[in-house]
Amino acid sequence: MPLFSLITRQRRDLSSEGAGAKVGSATDGRQIPFAELVGDAAYVNEGSIHAMRREEANSRLALAAALALGVGLLVVAPFLGLLRDLLIARLPRAFAPLLLAGFGLAAGAALLLAALRIRERRRERYLALLLAVALAAGLLGLFRTGLAEVDAVERIHVLAYGLLACLFARALAPRRDPSTWLLAFLAAALVGILDEWVQWLVPTRVGDVRDVGLNAGAALPGLLIAWASAPGAAERRMAPGSRRLVALAAAAGLLALAGFYDAAHLGHRLESPGLGSFRSWHAPGELATAAAQRAERWREQPPGRLAPLSREDYFLTEGTWRVTARNAALAHGDLTAAWLENLLLEAHYGPVLDLLATRSGEPHRWPAWKRAEIEAARPRPDPLPYASPVLAPRIHVWVGREAFWVGVLMLAAALAFLALSRAGTAAEAG
Repeated sequence: MPLFSLITRQRRDLSSEGAGAKVGSATDGRQIPFAELVGDAAYVNEGSIHAMRREEANSRLALAAALALGVGLLVVAPFLGLLRDLLIARLPRAFAPLLLAGFGLAAGAALLLAALRIRERRRERYLALLLAVALAAGLLGLFRTGLAEVDAVERIHVLAYGLLACLFARALAPRRDPSTWLLAFLAAALVGILDEWVQWLVPTRVGDVRDVGLNAGAALPGLLIAWASAPGAAERRMAPGSRRLVALAAAAGLLALAGFYDAAHLGHRLESPGLGSFRSWHAPGELATAAAQRAERWREQPPGRLAPLSREDYFLTEGTWRVTARNAALAHGDLTAAWLENLLLEAHYGPVLDLLATRSGEPHRWPAWKRAEIEAARPRPDPLPYASPVLAPRIHVWVGREAFWVGVLMLAAALAFLALSRAGTAAEAG
C-alpha cells in the first residue's frame, strides 16, 4: 500500500470516532480526549514517514550501486584477461601476493564493519559472520586450481559477488520476508551467469560453468554478512506475492543457466575414420565445412592477435587446444598420444596446423623429417580406436541437446506453474 494512502487510512479511522469523543483511557481511568490521541498518532506517523522515507532512499541507493557493480563486471570482463597477463608480466613474483593482500584487507574491512553494527542478537549475528568466513574459505578450497595466479583471481570473484549480493540484499530489504535473501541470491547468480557468458563470447577469456558455481557460491558469504550487519524485522514466511516473484526469478535464472551451458559446454562426439573419436562444438558435417572456410579465409588473412572485443573462433580454439595437447604429450615422452593427436589435427584441423606459432614463428604442422621420426619411434600397435581426452572438461557429451532442453523446459514450466498457482490462491484468499 502506498505510504500516503496508509497515512490517510489511519487518519480516517481515527476521525470516524468523532471530534471530542472519549476514545481512550489512561492507566488511572481518566478518559483521553480524541484531540490528544490524534496528536500522538500524528507524531507517530511523522516518525514512521521519516523512517520509511530513509529506508526507501537507502534501498534505492543500494539498488543503484548493485546495478552499477553488475554492469561494471560485465563491461570489464573481456579486458580482465589482458590486464591479468600485463600485471603478471610486470610483476611476476608480486602479482599473487598483492592480490592475496588486497583480498585479505577488503574481506577484513567488510567483517569489521559488519561486527561494529552488532548491538543486539549478538550470538546469532556473530555466528553468521563466522559462517561467512567458513563458506568463503570452503569455496576457495573447493575451486582451488593449484596455480597461484588463477587462484588469486578467484579470490576477487568471491569479493565481487559477495559485495554484489550484499548490495542486492540491502536494496530488497523493504520486502521484509525471506524473499529478500532469495531474490538477492538469484540476482547475483544471474549476473554471474551473464559474466561467464560474456567471457565465453570473447577470445581473451574462458567462460566456464565451474565459475558460474563460484560466482553463485560467493553470494552466500555476502548475504550472511549483510544479514549480520542489519538483520531487519523480517517475517519468517513469505507472502504469496513474494513466492510468485521468487518462483519466476528462479525460472528465469534456470533458463539463463541452461542457455549458457548449452552454448559453452554442450557439444558432440565425432568419429574420425580409422582413428577413433574426439569432442567438438561443431556438429557432424559442420567441422569439415568450417575447415574449408578457414583454409580459404586464412590464406589471404591469417588470424592476428586476439582482441578482447572480437568474437571467438571456436574452430581455431579447438585446433589450438589440440596442438597444445599434442606438444605437451611429446614433451612428456608420450609418443603414442602425440602421434594420434597429430593425426586428428591433420585430418580435421589442417588450417590450424598451417598457422605460425606465436613464440617460435614456426608452423604448427610438423616438418616431414620430424613426423617420420616420431612415426618410427612410437610404440606399436596404436591403441585404436582412440578416444581423445582433449577438451573433455570443456565440451560435454553426456546428453543430447534436445533431451537437455526438454528437461530444462519442464523444470522451468513447473516453476512458472508454481508461481501462477500461488498467485491464484492468493487472489482467491483476498
